[in-house]
Amino acid sequence: MTTSHAARRQLEWEAVLSREMEHEHIAGMSTAIVSRDGIVWSADLGHADIEHGIPRSADTVQLVASVTKPFTVTAVLRLAEDQRLGLDSDVNTYLPFSVRNPRFPHDPITVRQLITHTSSLAIGQDTDAYEGSYHAGDSGDEVLGWWLREYLATGGAYFAAGNYLEHRPGQRWAYSSVGTGLLGYVVECVADRPYRTYVRDEILRPLGMTRTAFALSELEEAGQARHYAYFENGAKSTTMVPLHPELLERRPSDVGGHIAYEQSSFATYPDGGLRTCVTDLARWLRMWMCGGTLGGVTLLEELSVEMALTPQCDELGWEAWPHAQMGLGWYSLQGDGTWSHGGGDLGTATQVRFDPRRGLAAVVLANGEANAERGPYSLANFLFEAAAEEGLVSTVQGS
Repeated sequence: MTTSHAARRQLEWEAVLSREMEHEHIAGMSTAIVSRDGIVWSADLGHADIEHGIPRSADTVQLVASVTKPFTVTAVLRLAEDQRLGLDSDVNTYLPFSVRNPRFPHDPITVRQLITHTSSLAIGQDTDAYEGSYHAGDSGDEVLGWWLREYLATGGAYFAAGNYLEHRPGQRWAYSSVGTGLLGYVVECVADRPYRTYVRDEILRPLGMTRTAFALSELEEAGQARHYAYFENGAKSTTMVPLHPELLERRPSDVGGHIAYEQSSFATYPDGGLRTCVTDLARWLRMWMCGGTLGGVTLLEELSVEMALTPQCDELGWEAWPHAQMGLGWYSLQGDGTWSHGGGDLGTATQVRFDPRRGLAAVVLANGEANAERGPYSLANFLFEAAAEEGLVSTVQGS
């Protein structure tokens, strides 16, 4: 490939990214295409911090929202490999309180059902209790278990029949952030240490993910992106994420523009509270594409990776993706053997997609909100398909 061709490709792809950023009013974005050996292409556009004129870089750390969920599943799989829990065991085996769908009190909810969103737990994010747990700064380690008990256990302060769905556990798929939060608490109970500590010691540090953490206090403030919502005529331009006006740094005006949220946390952080950057996520995806081992460190056994990337259910009911399948922590939206996960929360939108057979992945992290099927989702797919067409997996930019 000639230098002029590479330069032209860089300009063309960055132009696609810029147009989508402008359309969705995204403050900044970092992207990468990754092979089994490292990053083969990258681009950083816009700002990590608009107010101080700080540009994005591949090391800019931001909240990745539900891209956290596969990390929680990985923690569960490691404990299963150590025979400390069973994927098909009743989750109550590991909890200090009982979790049962009140409509089906004799039907156990299993660990696997929590992973595959077939547990009959409701999504959770549509409740005042879930949204009310957001606050500025870090959450204490004790909040996770306390909140889940109050939300899921009979007699809890937030308990309601509507916290569970009207179908039996295992009967059908229904996305549940609270379910993944509960998985994180299972990890905490089985490992006998805080969830975030287990993930840090058993996953992040072994992989060399040095710019990744759940706690704001464990990250350098200077390297973190600010998370922005965009307002027009006093109204937020996207509806995918609730507003949380109490966390905005200033009130929306009639003029509008980008407004930053305060750095914040919420109770069930194993479902969406991880903060990381493109360079660290590249290492994470390489581990998955290399069968669970990276740089001589085996994080998961090959059989666990194979099981996680095998469809567990294929009737997800998504109109946009009629062929979508669910593995363990990952989705194959096209049903084509490529796997992905996205995320969205206050001032953030993220997407990763990878193909373990070809050893090709795309990462898009944005410190701005996006509408459904736009922004990082559409751009990750664009970069993935364009990279496959160009055959970029044979050229390594760095690791």
